[in-house]
This record gives sequence, C-alpha cells and structure tokens, in this order.
Amino acid sequence: MRYKDLCYAALGGAVICLLAPISIPAGAVPISLSLLAVLVVAAILPPKLTTLSVLCYIALGAIGTPVFAGFTGGFQIIIGPMGGFIIGYIPAALIVSLSAKNKANLWVSMTISTILCYILGISWFSFSTNTGLFTALQTILLTCAVPDALKIAAASLLAKAINKRINPKEVI
Repeated sequence: MRYKDLCYAALGGAVICLLAPISIPAGAVPISLSLLAVLVVAAILPPKLTTLSVLCYIALGAIGTPVFAGFTGGFQIIIGPMGGFIIGYIPAALIVSLSAKNKANLWVSMTISTILCYILGISWFSFSTNTGLFTALQTILLTCAVPDALKIAAASLLAKAINKRINPKEVI
C-alpha cells in the first residue's frame, strides 16, 4: 500500500472521528453524525481505504478515545447497546464504496447500507438490553428513521460535491 493510500485512509478515519461524537441524546440510542461521516467517506474513498477508515475509527474508540456518540469511548461501548450500529458501519461503508461509481444510485446504496446497519444494530440492541425485537425495532425507528433519512440525503449531496473537487478513486 502506498503512503498516499494510507493518508487517504487516515483522513477518512479522522473525518469520522471528528463528526461521530457530535450527537443529540434521544432515547436509548443517541442521534449522532457518525452515519453521515461514514457514508460520505465511503462515497469518496475506494473500498479498501473505506474499510481501513472505519476500522481505524472503531479501533480508536475501542481503546478509549472519545470518538463514539456523546464523546464516549471504550470497548464497553462496542459490547453495549450501540455496538451493533458501530460494527454495522463496516459492511454499510463497504456497500456504499463498492457502488459509489454509479453516482446516480448513490442514495439507493446509502439507504440499503443504513437498513443493513439498522438490522445489525437493532438485533444487537435487543440482545444486549434483553428487550424484545419488536420493542427494540419500535424504539430505534421512532428515534432514528427521520434523522437518518436526512443524513442519507446530506451525505449524498456532500459526497457528490466533494467528488467534483477531488476524487481519490481515480488517483488510486
């Protein structure tokens, strides 16, 4: 891997780490900018670098750096109720990155990725809180569905604007 690739991956991880802690406490799972950051990074970087960026973010959070929602960090967050969403960023980002070449359907891949993230997150939330799956589904969807739809729209627009200026996929 070239130094340039590592710099792009580190920059992607840094963007996620800077935006992800910003959150609004809204019930069981806070509404944060982490999904927005992951989607934008995934739409800009190629799959390998996107995966490294998200893994960097998760690793930094796991060792205690306050990069998770609400400026929290530590392995206990990953094994706690929000852990499924955090781990769900890996396949979600990969899906967006793999399909980002088709810019017309960028928001479709972002929506599918978010749904996948919801499946993992809600399943883990239900398991870790000993809540029924239907109750967990209601709790998360009522809190997060509308803000996440807005994040998908914003991420799609941001990624298109950034890709017009600089596109590392063409460089790498």
